[in-house]
Amino acid sequence: SETPAVRKRVDLYQGDMRSFDLGKTYPLVVIPFRAFQHLIDVKDQRACLECCRDHLTRQGRLVINLFDPNLRILAANLEVNATAVRKVGEVDVGDGERVVAYSTRTSCPEEQRFEEEWIYERFAADGRSLWRQARKFSLRWFGRYEMEHLFELCGLEVEKLEGGFKGQPYQHGGEQIWTVKKA
Repeated sequence: SETPAVRKRVDLYQGDMRSFDLGKTYPLVVIPFRAFQHLIDVKDQRACLECCRDHLTRQGRLVINLFDPNLRILAANLEVNATAVRKVGEVDVGDGERVVAYSTRTSCPEEQRFEEEWIYERFAADGRSLWRQARKFSLRWFGRYEMEHLFELCGLEVEKLEGGFKGQPYQHGGEQIWTVKKA
């Protein structure tokens, strides 16, 4: 946990990123964890970017993290049976119990999106299933130039595009870390 002085400088809000009015502007607005990619429709994407722009100070910056679509992985996913369930992780939670994560993916290249279902199951030490939860979500992928055009359409100017959280150069199939400002 951060000190009270640090916490006082940060505002965290939970709400709809397509439609918000916080009543003030900020020098930095961040959309982390690829959250923007949950906006499937262009109308929603534009609404979000325009709200963010309206909440930036004159010299403010908007930082957005996206994954860059890796064409080899996307092509391979088209070949995979959409109903195939794959194990993606397992965690020992103590006392011999464990949680196993599985996922399935259906790709829709015409819409640049995929739908995933993540299934979490907790097992007792003797192997019995204690509970099972499933979560579905859709993600849209964006190419570099598509994002540049979307920013321009929304009155934003690209300051830089980086390929990682430590300032690495952008490269295909990695991260897209965008820093943009008001145009």
